[in-house]
Amino acid sequence: MALDDSGEEAEPESDDEPESSGYRCSECPGTAWTDDDCADELQRRGIGWIPCAEENFHALSELLAALPMDAIFQGEPEAAYTVQLSRGDASIAVAGSAVARNMRWLWACDEFTLNIFQAAADACTPALEKAAGAPMMLNAACFVVVRGAELGEEEASRHVDWGHARILKGSAFTCLAPLVALPSTVGGLHFWPWDSRNPYGRITSLNMNIPFATHVHGYRPGLFAAVDGKLFHRTQPFRYERVGGSAEEAAACDAYEESGYQRVLVSLSIATTEARSAGYVRKMLRDMTPRAARIRENPDVFLDSESECATSETDSDCDEVLGAQSLRSVLQNGLWCGRWRQEDASNEWNSNNSSGIHLDLAFSLRHRAIVRAGKVVGQICLQEGSWHITWLLEREQAKGGNVALAGRLVQSSASVCLQGCLLGSQGRAFFCVFPPRPWEVLLARWRQFPPPFCDIGIPPETDTVAIRIRCEEAVEATELEAVVVARKAAWWSDSTLDDHLASCTEAPEKHNCPDREVLSMKTAEEARSSFPRLPTLLDVSGRLSCVSAACTPEELDALEEGCLAVLPEDAQRRPIFERFLEAASRKRCAAIVLLQGGTGRRPRLLRPMRLRSCSTFASVTLPPAITVQVVDLERALLTSIIKSYGKELDEIGTCDSYKSFTKKWTGQGLRLLATPCHSSLTNESLTPLWAMVEKALDSAAI
Repeated sequence: MALDDSGEEAEPESDDEPESSGYRCSECPGTAWTDDDCADELQRRGIGWIPCAEENFHALSELLAALPMDAIFQGEPEAAYTVQLSRGDASIAVAGSAVARNMRWLWACDEFTLNIFQAAADACTPALEKAAGAPMMLNAACFVVVRGAELGEEEASRHVDWGHARILKGSAFTCLAPLVALPSTVGGLHFWPWDSRNPYGRITSLNMNIPFATHVHGYRPGLFAAVDGKLFHRTQPFRYERVGGSAEEAAACDAYEESGYQRVLVSLSIATTEARSAGYVRKMLRDMTPRAARIRENPDVFLDSESECATSETDSDCDEVLGAQSLRSVLQNGLWCGRWRQEDASNEWNSNNSSGIHLDLAFSLRHRAIVRAGKVVGQICLQEGSWHITWLLEREQAKGGNVALAGRLVQSSASVCLQGCLLGSQGRAFFCVFPPRPWEVLLARWRQFPPPFCDIGIPPETDTVAIRIRCEEAVEATELEAVVVARKAAWWSDSTLDDHLASCTEAPEKHNCPDREVLSMKTAEEARSSFPRLPTLLDVSGRLSCVSAACTPEELDALEEGCLAVLPEDAQRRPIFERFLEAASRKRCAAIVLLQGGTGRRPRLLRPMRLRSCSTFASVTLPPAITVQVVDLERALLTSIIKSYGKELDEIGTCDSYKSFTKKWTGQGLRLLATPCHSSLTNESLTPLWAMVEKALDSAAI
């Protein structure tokens, strides 16, 4: 007997055909399927079912069998694992759950691994494209693993996967399917269809998990549940019991028990390729995936450093300065990496008196709180015009004693950082950590933050250098130079990072580290992904050779050995950018300068140059590369020239477009000297910060 949402017996769909014939619905799939029926159910109800051939799961089964599940469930969050398959090495990154202790998401880390999921995605996209009326593509994929014979009500929360207000119904989907048959008592997909009548009235946080509806999709091998990004759903809570029945049920129970009570689903994140949605899709996936996860971007849409500007929920925060809403681009959920040092050490952040630190932080701006594993552990407050953050690592986390931290959000050379004081059971220390994506901070916000404390100082900032620019053809060139902040490309740092790892990861006993396990002293291998990359010296010179965003063959042929190749940031499109890099390497350019626009509606801070096809250049030596603001470089070049004539800088206007820049400076001789970047400091007292730390530690003792 089937029940509708009111608990009454539902009318049979038809008296003329067998119960299993036709498409039917996602709660009870039939024997016949068409993409028209699936698209219709997706549009009406927000869910549909899609069949997928068994051969599309073979490579996925091989990948799953190779994964070290015991190590994954016992390991650290966001850990990455590489396994060897018959076709090559695959990598996954782990994401945990704040509410379900025995649940993990294993995300594909690279293009090779993501392609293992592609065959299954290809089976789903035709129906999704019919429902959406637009082309679709696979953006990310993972395994969803529940380990254990039980999942409680409190561990399964109702949610939507694509909750951004600018992502519309029918624009993004999650497709879920098991790899093997599951016992009937193991949870399926509990969902709230759009056409459902709710007898309890409007769904709220108090009644959202009450099982008043019978809308449950039972997972079957070879059958995807396609869920619209705006449909509320959850994992159905369950308690496994072995029940009698068919031979298929007995075999499913045997396999489930032999696997250690492991329920594994294939999860595909598929979204529209429309240009207007590209930024929102990437932003949502960045929020839901670990840092190492592979997010496939639309090859036809270029997302530059200002693309995130258009991805706020509304445009209401465009003109705010330091209200709570304006902190959204600064308080980024994820791993904040930096360094810490003892209070009595000199304020030099060198390898001998400081160590790496990484803090996994999540923020709730609505409640002005720091959240960890679903629990509030700290607060965000506004004091004397500056934003301060305090939080407490309790004894269970510190493994030896409570640790209190208090910091202030301040300017760094090229971003915003959290700089403050740390007090633990073994002493006092200073720390400084940087957000996961520092370039997403709005330039207008950055200008409003205070300078850092002089007594604490700023450690080397990730991939950031000061570029001393000298125009070789200016009069008395040896005395004329100007300084601008720049970000290095990833491949520049990678080649020199190993030289610094030994000093960055010295034996812990040399540091007398308070609560070392909390502050996460890292091995040399782990340091590669968590320590800030130290600045590297660069001294090159050559004539400017400007290339347009199209990187035409004529422009690439005009590159010459020893030149400084300059191009706009919107040249970073596939395959244009790869073609340029190949030419720059072949012609032996001295360096690459990427000019980032800084005059848009909501300009952001400098972003590192990106290289998507890393494997393509594994055996190629790429020139060192930096990103600078076009306005900053223009003013620095003018400064180098006009100082010799004694003119005021304001007398000569600067250009804010790449086109006007190239007209003025093509062929001009230039010298770049990259040195460590230093911030302006303030001599403010640290007494208020120490008072906040001591208060937090005292409250824990009470």
